[in-house]
Amino acid sequence: MESSSSANSNHIIIDPALAPFLCTPAQFLARHPDLHGVLAGAVVYRRSPDHARGLETLAIRRAATDSWPLLWEHPGGSVEVDKDPSLVHAAVRELQEEGGLVARRVICPVGLRKMFSSAGVEILVEEEDARMDSDDSLLIFRAKGRNWGKLTVLVDVREADATVNPQEHDRYYWMTQDEVANGRLQLLQNESIRFVSEGVKRTLLEGFRLLNDPTLADGAPHTS
Repeated sequence: MESSSSANSNHIIIDPALAPFLCTPAQFLARHPDLHGVLAGAVVYRRSPDHARGLETLAIRRAATDSWPLLWEHPGGSVEVDKDPSLVHAAVRELQEEGGLVARRVICPVGLRKMFSSAGVEILVEEEDARMDSDDSLLIFRAKGRNWGKLTVLVDVREADATVNPQEHDRYYWMTQDEVANGRLQLLQNESIRFVSEGVKRTLLEGFRLLNDPTLADGAPHTS
């Protein structure tokens, strides 16, 4: 059974898999006393307008005057404990503020895609002392001597017409899976790019994997 909610006066559908993240941020932190704070992000995918490129995901580039200048990421940021109704709503808010997109449905949490060597052995990346929680829903990492949690969700949007706030980001680009994996933008003369972290790259790749999962067939992008 799906639950309904409201964010920025827009009706959205929130799937049951996200129930653990629908409590208030204060309640969530009380249940996770080891965390200093929480962040929330959203990954969005669309069918390319000409259908030739297949699935694409929205990535935004940080402004030259901001921290991590000119590095790419997906929309996300700090949960406002006193304002956001929940971590899920924080992700929806960040998506609208940073990407200009309005959520239609929040489908599921997105973990980190597991990376394997050519021999099929999993490669463990201990970047920033990061790990996923036991059910692969919440990223827990250590920064500035403190533990933080980050929820990233897969979102279907009403219209895939992205915009960015120039004070925070200077560009956006709809990347294919190969472009994310290879770090080169085919439509821009194979321009080389870098992500804010390996975790951001792996999260975007995990979203592609989830959308190819037959159990999430109803979660495929509805936007064109």
